[in-house]
Amino acid sequence: MTELQKLCDKVPSFPDDVAMALLEEELGKPWQEIYSELSPSPIAAASLGQVYKGRLKENGDLVAVKVQRPFVLETVTVDLFVIRNLGLFLRKFPQARLLYQKPTRNTRQGRFLQHNGLMAKNCHKVWRMTLVSL
Repeated sequence: MTELQKLCDKVPSFPDDVAMALLEEELGKPWQEIYSELSPSPIAAASLGQVYKGRLKENGDLVAVKVQRPFVLETVTVDLFVIRNLGLFLRKFPQARLLYQKPTRNTRQGRFLQHNGLMAKNCHKVWRMTLVSL
């Protein structure tokens, strides 16, 4: 469980050149057209992405620019598929039910909320509490 807890926020960053390419692909233009500044390396990294400090050209506001890890949606989808199927197998063992139902449900909810940018921090707290309680 300790190793799973590390996935919440102790993940090394991915290469900055990859992040900048992903950012420009998402924006549909070079980042310099939107931001006057962007930190050369991430100020934070976690399991789903990393964050750069930026400044908007338009009004000078300081902003956090979150860049999703490459292939994160595909990876998480496969992981959840495996976890779900493992859970279906574990149904045959009543004592194991609590071990798979709660984390799987919380992970799906957390992914949805993070993908939609809602209460992501709270989702991580719920997931951490679930991992600690196992």
